Amino acid sequence: MEAFHAGELERNFIAVVRNQGPRANGMPELHKLTPPLGVLQSRGFNVALLTDGRMSGASGKIPAAIHLTPESRAGGMIGRIHNGDEILLDARQGVLT
Repeated sequence: MEAFHAGELERNFIAVVRNQGPRANGMPELHKLTPPLGVLQSRGFNVALLTDGRMSGASGKIPAAIHLTPESRAGGMIGRIHNGDEILLDARQGVLT
C-alpha cells in the first residue's frame, strides 16, 4: 500500500505478498489490496498477486495465486522470490513459474 501511494507501482508487475499464512500471522484477509491493483489495471498496467495468504474470493478481476503452499515460513518457494525475479502467471492456462 505504501508503494502504491508513493507512485512506485506505475508499471507491469506481480505483487508478491509472503508471510501471510497461518504459521506467519494467522492468514489475515488481504482483500484491501484489490482496489489499488484495480486502479493500476485501469491505468493500463498488467498486474497480478501471489501470496501464501487468503483473499476470500475478493480478488475480482486481478489475476491472483492465493494460499500458495507450503507457505513461506514452512520453506515454500514464495519465500525465495526476490525483487526483479521473473515470474510467469498465466491464469488462463493455470501456469505459475
